[in-house]
Amino acid sequence: MGKKNKSKKNKHGLSSFISTEEQTRLESLLKDHKKINLENPREQIKGPEFALAFLERLPIDDPGMVSVISSIREHFNEKEVQKAVKKMIFRLKQRGISIPDPEDETPPVMIRRSAESPEPKAYLGVFDGAGNRGILIHIPQIPKDVIMGIGVISSEQGIDQFIYVRYSKKQAKAVQEIFNKQCGTVIETTVQHAVSILEKSYLKTQRNEATETYLQFRPWVLEHGPMLDHPIIHEFIPPESLSKEVLTESMIDKLLDHEFMQSWLEEPEKIVPILEEISSVNESLILVNGIQKNERIREIKEKAVETLYPETRRSVMKENLEEMAYLFYKLGQEEFARWSVLAASSMVKCSSLMVNLFLMALVDRSVEYYTMQMDALTESEKAGHDDSSGLILP
Repeated sequence: MGKKNKSKKNKHGLSSFISTEEQTRLESLLKDHKKINLENPREQIKGPEFALAFLERLPIDDPGMVSVISSIREHFNEKEVQKAVKKMIFRLKQRGISIPDPEDETPPVMIRRSAESPEPKAYLGVFDGAGNRGILIHIPQIPKDVIMGIGVISSEQGIDQFIYVRYSKKQAKAVQEIFNKQCGTVIETTVQHAVSILEKSYLKTQRNEATETYLQFRPWVLEHGPMLDHPIIHEFIPPESLSKEVLTESMIDKLLDHEFMQSWLEEPEKIVPILEEISSVNESLILVNGIQKNERIREIKEKAVETLYPETRRSVMKENLEEMAYLFYKLGQEEFARWSVLAASSMVKCSSLMVNLFLMALVDRSVEYYTMQMDALTESEKAGHDDSSGLILP
């Protein structure tokens, strides 16, 4: 009977031993584990009993929990908690998710491949209008498994999402197909190139769950060589090979008309003040001459280029254009690749006496796009339609 009662008691789980107030706090942390301070989890997870209850309720299928479990293992030395952490790690390994052992003196590395083993591969998606793109690194393991690192990176904000999982070859193929479908257009690149992108993105990112996961994946890929010290497109189209070419407005128009770059527009909140200034000019009673108005609108746009694209953003734009050039090159569209390299080079040749043609074109297109959206919204209101959605984003 004693054993039966003990078994019945355990069915309630460890969370039944914490107070009602702690139960409420536990539910809150489980819903949003990003609240947990990974550098000191004891701020939110107070005491071993609470830690045990938290680990018991942790969703095992969420790869984002890896960094939380690692932090608890590091900061809770109690025997019961360490035992619970080991159980969680074992369950994660069964699902193909690895957590490196911090007691190892050397960083985790792959088992060395034989000469016949397939080489690692890497894939990149196209930038969307917000500067985000998908990235996937595929590392074969002996005998048949595959380690896959998958993420979304932002050209300005860094690593937005990242997970890594061990899959069978069949599972890896299915994941690759999903990645390709979500990205639309994907190119294969070198692992060294992909890691260079991730490392640069990591330096831009404030510490978050995605960076913690990337740091765990990092040792698996750094053995494939150092970061590139140059844009990869320069290996195929050196800038000096275009020294006699001049970037023209016609080239820029064709480049921005490409399906991959039609969404390269500024955010609406940055363009709306410009639209308001332009509207004031058009309604001005002082500037009655059309030439005067056009000149004033031109001045407003040139000032917007200077304001919207300081040196830091021009540097990001240069990197994005170089990456687009490589994508065009890989797809066999060398003319667009050359134009992209020329546009990228123009980012470092900007003179205070001359507005950058490419950036001016981005402002022009953004103004034109959002003007059309506002006009459509006005027409809809006049027709009596209730449309509270505001600007329609590309």
